[in-house]
Amino acid sequence: MISVRGVARAVVVAAVLVSCINGIAPCAWADTVPINGLFNTGVNSNGGLLADGAIDPHYTLISSPNQAFLGSNTFVFGKNSTWLPPFEYPFPFWTPNTLISQWITPFTDSSFPLTWLPSGVYTYSTTFFLPDTFNPSADEAFITGMWATDNNAIDILINGQSTGNSIPTNGAFYSLHPFSIRSGFEPGLNTLNFIFNNDGPGASGIQVQMQGDGIPEPAPVPEPVSLVSGAMGLACVGAYLRRRRRMR
Repeated sequence: MISVRGVARAVVVAAVLVSCINGIAPCAWADTVPINGLFNTGVNSNGGLLADGAIDPHYTLISSPNQAFLGSNTFVFGKNSTWLPPFEYPFPFWTPNTLISQWITPFTDSSFPLTWLPSGVYTYSTTFFLPDTFNPSADEAFITGMWATDNNAIDILINGQSTGNSIPTNGAFYSLHPFSIRSGFEPGLNTLNFIFNNDGPGASGIQVQMQGDGIPEPAPVPEPVSLVSGAMGLACVGAYLRRRRRMR
């Protein structure tokens, strides 16, 4: 025999389902919004490591004190690249490349003095996409990651807005440092600009690894009053049907 409590629980569940189906109250189930086209430095479109000297297809240098490199491609600086003998891999003080990210620079090799980069601010840019259905006023998105720069990191901009991420020390290249971005996202094309200073002239570059996702705003759960009203309605229907059966 079904208990009164069991019947009551079934009625409440049914009320919620009926409310969702009829649009009386939205259902509280939502899918995440993936961030497409978000890549680490030094990888191909499948996330695999690029060869030394390869062009990074996802990052460009859009700001530089050396106009010869402005808007240029960026290149992977790996274990076979050299900075001036006997400096190797890729610079003796840089944190090593990883299995998922590599250092990139504005040139393929600096084994001669002409490519030592001047002091000043450098900006590396990359883009990614969010679905056109993404709603900045209601949906949430986030990116978390690690970065290292030579030298101190100034900021990460998303769509021109500061995210407040920085690495104030000149030794920002000794290790990877965490960062996070939780606002400034837009539907469609989004741009990330990584800005840092080179205390040169000398070696300079950046290594980034990151991942991200978006979570739409949770749909409101029906209020208790709505649930009770729905349950009472179903209970009345059940009582009416039972009464009709007795009268037959």
